[in-house]
Amino acid sequence: MRMFLPIVAAAILAGGCPPTNGPQPFDCDDAITSLEGVIEVDDPIPNQYIVVLKPAPLAAAGAARRQAVQALATEFDVQDMRIFDTSLPGFGCSMSSDKAAEIARDPRVAFVQQDGVKQVTPLAAPDSDAVWGLDRSDQRDLPLDGVYEPGATGAGMHVYILDTGVDDQHEDFTGRMGECYSAHPDSWGCRDDHGHGTHVAGSAGGTQYGIAKEVTLHAVRVLQNGSGADSDVIEGVDWVTSHVQANGWPAVANMSLGGSASDVLDLAICNSIAAGVSYAIASGNDGANGCDYSPGRILQSISVGATDKTDKRAYFSNTGRCLDVFAPGLNIVSARRNGGSTTMSGTSMASPHVAGVAALCLERGAGPDPAGVESCVVGSASQDKLSDIGENSPNLLLYAKEE
Repeated sequence: MRMFLPIVAAAILAGGCPPTNGPQPFDCDDAITSLEGVIEVDDPIPNQYIVVLKPAPLAAAGAARRQAVQALATEFDVQDMRIFDTSLPGFGCSMSSDKAAEIARDPRVAFVQQDGVKQVTPLAAPDSDAVWGLDRSDQRDLPLDGVYEPGATGAGMHVYILDTGVDDQHEDFTGRMGECYSAHPDSWGCRDDHGHGTHVAGSAGGTQYGIAKEVTLHAVRVLQNGSGADSDVIEGVDWVTSHVQANGWPAVANMSLGGSASDVLDLAICNSIAAGVSYAIASGNDGANGCDYSPGRILQSISVGATDKTDKRAYFSNTGRCLDVFAPGLNIVSARRNGGSTTMSGTSMASPHVAGVAALCLERGAGPDPAGVESCVVGSASQDKLSDIGENSPNLLLYAKEE
């Protein structure tokens, strides 16, 4: 039986208590229908918008629900439309700013937001053959012992990689690539046109390079050569949510991507979390407050900072109260597109370590709701091992073993 999650049509960022100075987390639990009009973003794509509808026109389920969205979009006479019918009540489209303002005034519409850019930002790293990130993840203290033995493999669990695609022919994934999806109608399909997604997938679930070595991996190609629109990412989130609901299996999604704050993207992920999908998300590589970045600012996700081999915060890693845990992210060796291995750095590399541990938590019986998975990941992390973590950051380092 297919389930449908409760729809959140809009959100405010303030919690129940008076906010502290500075940016705040995006709290799914405090989301209410208060946003309205046309919302601008810092990095808009010209003449592209995302329309979020109020729940009332969408009371129907299944195909009837999609038809309701289709009818509204057709009535508005928009171009290049894509419908979101699982994680978000609405659609993306091309239209003028005047048309966007007209649609925003419709009583059936909650708000309209400019479509923005999300991207991956891997940092240059020297070649290495040392998979230190795995080694660090199964021991509380330094020095490294050259062994990775977490006591679980993630067998039977599913990890969705929302990224640039995955090289499904890579030897590190043999026999463990599940169904995939691409938000881009080009010849690449779900295959990796960049290299980032393959590296990320390797760290989460590669046979040689991965934290959870027996998970089933699903490539969800939302970025095209390293960059994509919010609407592309939402389309991927929509597919992940629907796929997990249809199959009813424990699932983790990894998002090693980001950009400026986007209410509409964060809403879609909130609804996916409400449907039972746990999200590990890179906090960002700007050495800034992670609460300024989507989707890493979502309170109910597991937002990840990066560390180096000495347990110091990586120089690029974002910081602050929106982070949940740190994980290895500097000079990380993992799978390379077209075979072999390569080294990359970034919170993009730290996040899949966390996604892998989340899968191990699910295998061990945590959750299966995302709150339970987050509690397992954060609650088992090693405390007070890190230096230079930044103001209001958690002094928590990822730990993969069960104790």
